[in-house]
Amino acid sequence: MGEERLEGGGGGGVCRNP
Repeated sequence: MGEERLEGGGGGGVCRNP
């Protein structure tokens, strides 16, 4: 889906992954 890399994610840190 979205490829917005966010530091601090569960599955690598992509598209709002808590």
